[in-house]
Formats: sequence, structure tokens, C-alpha cells
Amino acid sequence: MEPATQLTMAIEGIVTMKRNRYWVKRYAVIKDHFFSYRRNRGNAKLKINLDLRKCKLRRGQRKNGNPLVEITCEEQKEEISLSFEKVTDLNKWLEVLANAKKTDAKLQEENKLRQDMIATRS
Repeated sequence: MEPATQLTMAIEGIVTMKRNRYWVKRYAVIKDHFFSYRRNRGNAKLKINLDLRKCKLRRGQRKNGNPLVEITCEEQKEEISLSFEKVTDLNKWLEVLANAKKTDAKLQEENKLRQDMIATRS
């Protein structure tokens, strides 16, 4: 399996999330180090815009057994949980979340290493 030439930095879709007390389905987006969500895809109004470089991530599990990831941003006083029915969906979102937490310099360094690995295999 060939390594990817670019890190995955964006993802969007319907997720089950908990921001305050209730679990609800929302349209979430991770792009350019930021997490945001809307009530649905067609709604232009963002409910939140978290800088993931300043947040902590933790994996967990809901009472119903579904895997989840908790996003905690002390600076913005926000805690959001994202839950997924499939582990494969969780892993896709976790990959993007982990990459979004990295600084731009770290991302450039990792992309250069990937390019060098591909060049040496050719």
C-alpha cells in the first residue's frame, strides 16, 4: 500500500453530537484547523467555530456502546462529543481531527517526509 501524498485535512457530514445535554444529529465540518457545525447542510449559520490546534481530543464510548471522540477547548469553554455508529467512520474523523490539531509547520514537515518516501521508492 502506497503512503498518501497529502494528509487528510478536511471532512464533513452528518454526525451525532452532544454539546450541552442532548445527543442530536448535525452537519459537521472540519477544515483548515477548525471544527464547525450547522443544524443541516443547507443552513448557512455556523453554530460554533473551534480552533482545533487549541483543543484536546479523547476517545471514549457512549453508554449505548458507540465509539465517540470528545473535543475539549478550555480557551473557548467548549466541550463537544461526536459519536459514530461505525468504527470506520470514527477513524476517518479522528484522522482529520489529529491532522487539524497540528501546526502548519508540522504539517509541511510531515508532507515533505511523505514526498521523500515516495521519491525513494520510485
